[in-house]
Amino acid sequence: MNIRHAAVVAGLLLSLPNDGFGQRTLGETSDYAQFQNALDLLEKEKYGAARNAFQQYLDLKRNDLQSVEAEYYLAMAAMNLYHADAESKFASFIEKYPNHPKAQLAYYELGNFYYDQRKYNKAVEYYEKASQANLSENQRYEALFRLGYAHFAQKNFTEAGKAFDQVKNTKYEKAPAASYYSGYVHLQAGNYDQALQDLRKAESDGEYQALVPAMITHIYYQQQQYDKVIDYGEAALKRGRINDADAVALLVAEAYYRKGDYAAAASRFNDYAKENRSIDAAVRYRIGYSNFMTGNNDEAIAQFKTLAAKDDTLAQNAAYHLGIAYLKTDNKQFAMTAFDQARRASYDDQVRANALFNYGKVSYDLGRYADAIAAFQEFVKQYPKNASLSEANDLLSESYLNTDNYEEAIAHIERTAQPSPRLRKAYQQVTFYRGTQLFNDKKFLPAIDMFEKSLRFPVDQNLTMGAHYWTGETWSIGKQWDKAINSYAAVFSDSRSEHYLPARYGIGYAYYNTKEYAKALPHFRAYVEAGKAQTHYDDALVRLADCYYTTKNYAQAISTYDQAAEADASVRDYVLYQKGIVYDLMGQSNKAQASFETLTEQFPRSRYLDDAQFQKAQLAFEQGSYAAAINGFTTLIQKNSNSTLVPFAYLRRAISYSNLQKHEQAINDYKKILDAYPKHETANDALLGLQENLNAVNRGQEFTAYLNRYKQANPQSTALESVEFESAKSLYLGQNYMEAIQRLQEYMKNYPNSANLPDARYYLAESYYRAGDNKQALRFHQDVIRENRSTFTSRSLERVAELTFNAGNYPGAASYYRQLLANASNRRQESGALVGLLESYYRLQKWDSVDYFSGQIMQGNNAGIDAQNKALLYAGKSAYAQKKLDDAVDYFLQTLNSAKDENGAEAQYLMARIFFEQGKYEQSLETLYDLNKKFSQYTQWLDRGFLLIADNFIATDELYQARATLESIAENSPNPETKKAAQAKLLVVKQKEQEKQATPAEEDTTFSN
Repeated sequence: MNIRHAAVVAGLLLSLPNDGFGQRTLGETSDYAQFQNALDLLEKEKYGAARNAFQQYLDLKRNDLQSVEAEYYLAMAAMNLYHADAESKFASFIEKYPNHPKAQLAYYELGNFYYDQRKYNKAVEYYEKASQANLSENQRYEALFRLGYAHFAQKNFTEAGKAFDQVKNTKYEKAPAASYYSGYVHLQAGNYDQALQDLRKAESDGEYQALVPAMITHIYYQQQQYDKVIDYGEAALKRGRINDADAVALLVAEAYYRKGDYAAAASRFNDYAKENRSIDAAVRYRIGYSNFMTGNNDEAIAQFKTLAAKDDTLAQNAAYHLGIAYLKTDNKQFAMTAFDQARRASYDDQVRANALFNYGKVSYDLGRYADAIAAFQEFVKQYPKNASLSEANDLLSESYLNTDNYEEAIAHIERTAQPSPRLRKAYQQVTFYRGTQLFNDKKFLPAIDMFEKSLRFPVDQNLTMGAHYWTGETWSIGKQWDKAINSYAAVFSDSRSEHYLPARYGIGYAYYNTKEYAKALPHFRAYVEAGKAQTHYDDALVRLADCYYTTKNYAQAISTYDQAAEADASVRDYVLYQKGIVYDLMGQSNKAQASFETLTEQFPRSRYLDDAQFQKAQLAFEQGSYAAAINGFTTLIQKNSNSTLVPFAYLRRAISYSNLQKHEQAINDYKKILDAYPKHETANDALLGLQENLNAVNRGQEFTAYLNRYKQANPQSTALESVEFESAKSLYLGQNYMEAIQRLQEYMKNYPNSANLPDARYYLAESYYRAGDNKQALRFHQDVIRENRSTFTSRSLERVAELTFNAGNYPGAASYYRQLLANASNRRQESGALVGLLESYYRLQKWDSVDYFSGQIMQGNNAGIDAQNKALLYAGKSAYAQKKLDDAVDYFLQTLNSAKDENGAEAQYLMARIFFEQGKYEQSLETLYDLNKKFSQYTQWLDRGFLLIADNFIATDELYQARATLESIAENSPNPETKKAAQAKLLVVKQKEQEKQATPAEEDTTFSN
């Protein structure tokens, strides 16, 4: 039976009057029995039957005391039945009998009823209406406690406290509970002393010993009584079996933290972290900082890393300390990323300043001088009063000494009014290196300017000699031989310089190209005598032999040519040709003939084939063997119709026919010259020969027509034509390309038969090219190639090959480069043709051809450093494409040993890519860091490198590093494609971070102020 109801019924029974009981009539006794039966049913909790019974009693309309009681108990039964009219029946009872003792008890019962249903607002309403005077002591305290709790449940803490305060100091069984709740209410109100008093009292009750420690610890913490937090909290934790032990441990850790006892704090914090996946950000920061201060950097990194990826003050501080922690673990790359994150945030300016300074320092230590310069420049500008300003300026200067951002370094030093010796040395270095960079990029005039600037401060003797040497090389490329000679000669003041022998080789070529062979000879000889280890030893041997030949030291020439052929098989065709010439001059025609025959038989694709064919026929011609001469010249004409020697071959063959009295054949050859080559130097001799042979066959009347044609093609005065041609050409040379186009077109229209027409067509084609009209440039260059009469035909081949390649027509480009290779007029064109073939076949994915031509370049002696580097790079790229990864890495390493240009940058990146694909992430990262250090001026590869760094971080689950790297790229890269790629990868990283966070961190506000 419900205890509350039993008490009510028992009270009722005790209150019934005894007097007159025995005097009841039989009817009264029967009615009383009915009332008693209803009470019995209520006592037995048969509320439905009880309600019916009381209603039947009331229907008797006796209007006695039992009827009043019956109304009350009927309401009680209705209440326990949860009937809707229960409350109205109690209200009716109270209204009808306001002074009845049970009127107040009705309020109490209604309060209990709603309290038990957790309808606390209704419970409060009735408890407050119940008069405590009409309740027993136990009922009064019960009502007060329940009233307090009803208020408490509705967070009406002030009223709850008032009720609990009336109960907590009594002997009522729930007094400890009242103390507990009162303590909580006072804690929430900030009345810590009263709360502490209440909670201490509650703690004495076994039921609340486990509940109050967290609250008491929190109070001590809020009062900043950290020693008490520690003493009480540690004792509670040691005792065990307490609720919210994690909260107590956290507060103890926080107290240690506030006292600066980071070791103890770290111990408690770490225990807390092990048991809680969801940790408030501020707490996580203090966990990280405590471990940071005690040297437990790994744990500090783990905590700071979680916070640093966010965007708030705490994240900025975490990122900064994360950077310091990484430095303490000697992980400068990760430290730089963390400092970068902190410096890009603007919440705390002092933290930003420190992060910016450290970012610059770490960048400097890692050799990322461009980044260091940018950071220190920003630091000096924004924080001119910072304590680290002096060190920042020192490191900025040091960065300039090591930078490859040469233009910015040069500008910075040139802005300095009185550069120190240290800066003068730096200026000599950076201008020299910028000069070599421009040279490699084929920007020759700016390169000379840089080399000359480098010579302003000749601090380093080796760099001084280098500047002279490379100035000579640059002038040589521009065919400014006199200037080149002067620059090379300046190197000879230091015979110990590494540039001394290369300068001897260079000046030898300069004299050679100005046909001062006697002056060239001692330089080539000195270079050769230095030994076979010299880079251009084989070529120097050939040039030395040429010089012996031109200075008429024929025997020495033959001997040196033989040495050259033995040293380099690729020059055997040239050697055979030259030996034939020399033997002929020595009067040893048989040996000459043998050399020419060997060349034509063994080297049918030689670039000297037409020369050998002509010289072989010429020997027969000079010996009077005209039939043999005719055969030789015919071979040249038929098999090498594009040769510049064809007009001479026609002339010699015509003379041979004439000497054999074969006048018709002679006449045909002379006419061929006059028809096809009316302005050629052979045309005048052809005219005379034609006249003689026509007269011999009595056809002299035909001569007049050819004479008139010759006169028309070769007018007596060509002064005006020459002036116009030179004027148009000077516009081209002066880079006035649009005017040059107009004047050259007018010239070609006015002088359609001019001997200068082929060269005019070349200059017109180049003017279109320089003006950016590639379509017209291609058209006219192709005309030059088809006509094959310009002295610039090989240059047109170069240009057409380049334009065809750039248009993506790689088969066509390969065809033109092959023509160029066959018709190259110098070693530069030959090298360029080989490189063009290499790149064309790479685009066509013809790996065998790529391997072949890269090998040709690497084995040859005529290729420049750039071509050699490119050959190594493409050999590696070919191996990479064929999945020969070890071979590819080997080639890329060889490239890096010599290439300091874009070839090296690409090799560095591709090697890192291979390591990444092999899962060698650490090796890949180290290679990429070197890319940033050595090739930071090549932004294309630098951008790709940063993206690959992020890929490595993602692969190794270093998501913070990946995120920070990608955010930096997305924010700072000037390349839209790079930004887009970074943003796409950033989405992947964020998704992975979300997947790792199975339980999202939520802020713990239980004990917040």
